[in-house]
Amino acid sequence: MKIRSYKKIDNNKFYVKIVVEDFSQEDLGRMAKYGDPDINVGGNYGRVLNPGEINYTLPQSFEGLKMSFSDPGYTTSFDGADYPDAETRADAWAQTIGERIIASIGQLRTKPDTFTEELVQNV
Repeated sequence: MKIRSYKKIDNNKFYVKIVVEDFSQEDLGRMAKYGDPDINVGGNYGRVLNPGEINYTLPQSFEGLKMSFSDPGYTTSFDGADYPDAETRADAWAQTIGERIIASIGQLRTKPDTFTEELVQNV
């Protein structure tokens, strides 16, 4: 699996797009069993490369990993007119979402199937 982050600036808006691609067949099989993992694109963004550099919170919002982050990807933006630190906010968002995706896939890969079995009753 690959996580790609695309960043661009247009008219003082800092755009970040995250695309997840090349899901393994095993991951796709687990998603078929357990559902598309939800990624919180809101919440707290309090760390970037230098801890304490920024701290902000967005409203909680959950998006399906495969549904929302596969091609064409999930995009958000931060307007420089609204936030003087828009570039840093965009960087923190991209880093945190990448970490959340990695954690979500890790949880999916270690989730045990305790349900699937064959029961035979002799009468």
